[in-house]
Amino acid sequence: MNLRAILALGATILASSTATVDAETVNISSEGQLKTAVAKAKPGDIIMLMPGLYQIDRIAIAAPGTADRPILLSAPSLGDVKIVPRDEEAFKIAAPYWTFENLDIGGGPSTDHAFHIVGAASHVIIRHNFLHDLNAMIKGNGEGQPRVFPNDVLIESNVLLNAAARAGDAPVTPIDVVGGRGWVIRNNFIADFGKAGGNQVSYGAFLKGNSSDGVLERNLILCEWKTHGGVRIGLSLGGGGTDAGLCDGDSCATEHRRGTIRNNIVANCPEDVGIYLNKAQDTKVLSNTLFNTNGIDIRFPASSAQIDANIVSGGLRSRDGGILSAGDNLVFGARASTIEHKSLLWLEEEILGASKKYPSIFRGDWAAWLAGRSGPVDQADNIIGTSFLGRGRAGMAMIFEDSLQGDFALNPTEGNVSVAPAPDVIDDFCGFPRDAQRPSIGAIELRDENCYVPLMMLRAESLIIMDRRW
Repeated sequence: MNLRAILALGATILASSTATVDAETVNISSEGQLKTAVAKAKPGDIIMLMPGLYQIDRIAIAAPGTADRPILLSAPSLGDVKIVPRDEEAFKIAAPYWTFENLDIGGGPSTDHAFHIVGAASHVIIRHNFLHDLNAMIKGNGEGQPRVFPNDVLIESNVLLNAAARAGDAPVTPIDVVGGRGWVIRNNFIADFGKAGGNQVSYGAFLKGNSSDGVLERNLILCEWKTHGGVRIGLSLGGGGTDAGLCDGDSCATEHRRGTIRNNIVANCPEDVGIYLNKAQDTKVLSNTLFNTNGIDIRFPASSAQIDANIVSGGLRSRDGGILSAGDNLVFGARASTIEHKSLLWLEEEILGASKKYPSIFRGDWAAWLAGRSGPVDQADNIIGTSFLGRGRAGMAMIFEDSLQGDFALNPTEGNVSVAPAPDVIDDFCGFPRDAQRPSIGAIELRDENCYVPLMMLRAESLIIMDRRW
């Protein structure tokens, strides 16, 4: 090794060791100390909140961490610390490589966000937190001119829910992401996100705004768990659309590209679909279980989706030009025949079939005219499709161990349905390996005896009880 190489190596080692020495653990016991520690944070720092209740104004995160030395803001364990924002949000994160763990953040009637992730805040991790009584617990969007969007954000193993439906007109979506690429939303429990004001439409989580390469996997979504009412949609790529000027790359032609929705359980969305794709291009919807929902909806010509190995209540529906490619799915409900790219196919066949069986009652020309009329037929399809019959709940319950208690493991005597292996699905809802030769349909592998979904609900119950002491 020549002298120049030796000097370069020495400088690298010195810089690394100096950065390690500079990093420190800062114990926090007040709002003022927290603001100071955040403002002075260096790569590798650990900001540890001591047990207690913290009422805070918005904390702005501007100091960056690095890939090998992220900055951690945490409590010793979940339940030790309660944060109540006085402002519309608790943390506004505009810098990369921060991790937030073990925080209980609960808002008030007008609080919007626990975490607002903007601009350059790529590679942020939100993990193992209890976020509740907020409009959009985690919000992501672009900032600045030209707008910069956070990428490669991980949202993992959090509990997000509200004790009551949110009043007012503000959007209600626990994970609300506009723009950015490579977001991963994994292993979260999201429930009771009803909206009482405005249009009363809410979502469990969505990626939109010309975002791309997002992954939504192994989440448990209970649209209605302890609260009911309004129109609640489980998971979405595209949501309700994005206003012009707010999309990544200044184009809203697509809302999301190359997204993957796999191994999720979405249940109890009786007024709308469990999965909604709105201008979602090149989407993969694989090995999910949807129970007591109105199914999967693919909408507009920009949407294209491969739907495979799912257990679906309410059927599959493409409309307004959406492109649907359906593989081996187990579909229940009145819309079970709508997988042929025509949302009205089932009713059209029934109407025309009735005219052949009962010509004295149904004139052939009248039946053909009615079948071709999109207005009344579509209305009837919607009425049937959103009914108890349309959701197919009764017949569907037989294939699970105990769906009423939230145990969506397949019943070995009723639900032994295998599908061809898919390279995009190597594990199941609980993260256990799939059978390499003949994996099971739906979110939970039949051979996975340790995947007991109600444990996620019990964990959420315990967090609710712990939070009450504050």
